Amino acid sequence: MRRLLTALCGVALAGGLVACGGDATVDNAGAPSSVAPLTRENTKESSTESSSDSTSSSLPAPAREPSQGGEDRGAREVQNAPEAQHRTEEERQFLDALTKEGLDVKDLEDTLVASAQNVCGNPEQSGTLINAVAGQLVEQQRTSKSVEDVASLIEKTAQKAYC
Repeated sequence: MRRLLTALCGVALAGGLVACGGDATVDNAGAPSSVAPLTRENTKESSTESSSDSTSSSLPAPAREPSQGGEDRGAREVQNAPEAQHRTEEERQFLDALTKEGLDVKDLEDTLVASAQNVCGNPEQSGTLINAVAGQLVEQQRTSKSVEDVASLIEKTAQKAYC
């Protein structure tokens, strides 16, 4: 039993070494033989430093001055919210009509207006968009109607408002 276990461990170890070694690729094409050089700033200074400090042990490079370009910053609190978009009269009428029919359109106004404008501009392809928006409203429980009813309502209301 011990011999069998030793043999299996040896085969597994050999298989692992074979799987991890070599330079073959999946499609058996040769791997690139060279790597692009890494460009560094201040190469002249670092080469003179390295030649003079060749006897010292490897030390990390001194910190560089921060660049004057953009930098990452921590999150900041928003002081003022942007102003709400001003809606046209037909957009307001369209959204009000949907609200009167029992749809909660809060925070989806832009999506609904865009899909409604697409009904008149591209009627062949608007059905997919209308169904997607209707499904979104139903899944977010913004109405108790079915997806088909909501899609029909959006399309009819859009035709009245925009076509």
